[in-house]
Amino acid sequence: MIYLGLGPRVARTARGTALLARLLVSLDPLVGAEAGGVPRPPKDPWNLWIYRVRLNGNAEEESRSGQYWIGTEINANRVTERWKLQFGAEQEYSARRFILSDGSERRFVLRSGEATARAVRSRDDHWSVGTIAE
Repeated sequence: MIYLGLGPRVARTARGTALLARLLVSLDPLVGAEAGGVPRPPKDPWNLWIYRVRLNGNAEEESRSGQYWIGTEINANRVTERWKLQFGAEQEYSARRFILSDGSERRFVLRSGEATARAVRSRDDHWSVGTIAE
């Protein structure tokens, strides 16, 4: 992509032409292929599953107020020619603290969570059928 996007602009100079010549990559179609030049699919120990785990947070503190927030998310996705499967869950925790002018303290806490699942099956090149659960 770099070569295609920057190629015409950089190639206008002699130095740019030399640089692009070094960036040029060629692909040998027989590398990783069985006899006859037919490529074999790579081994995938995850069986096309993609997992993502995320943890976010922030905190703010002042003399008379403070807050913090924590969020977590877990996802698992798998896409094949026939199926698209997506599963996810997330949770949030937020707390705020205020000290009022009379010296009393107020706290507010918010907890939330969500889980989703989606399964879609391809019927042909143009149609799919699926379901979503939230």
